[in-house]
Amino acid sequence: MTKKFEFYGKNIEEAIEVGLKELNCSKEDVELKVLDEGTKGLFGLMGAKPARVRLTVRDDKNNNEIKKEIDFNLASKTVKEYLFRSKSFK
Repeated sequence: MTKKFEFYGKNIEEAIEVGLKELNCSKEDVELKVLDEGTKGLFGLMGAKPARVRLTVRDDKNNNEIKKEIDFNLASKTVKEYLFRSKSFK
């Protein structure tokens, strides 16, 4: 089963970099699809839209360890975000 993740950045390069770092993968370990190139907006201030990419972890036998680490990293990130949101809305 392949896993697909979406990442955002100021530009395409930053979105890819964020995704690879988050997934702890190299470019060879993922398939890349640019979903939105983003825009800088008016004078770089108003109407800016982030770039959005989809990274799909390749389903190779060698990637089993990477998938386990991804699952752990995303699970711990989700718990941290939940705790942060819970505290900020009380």
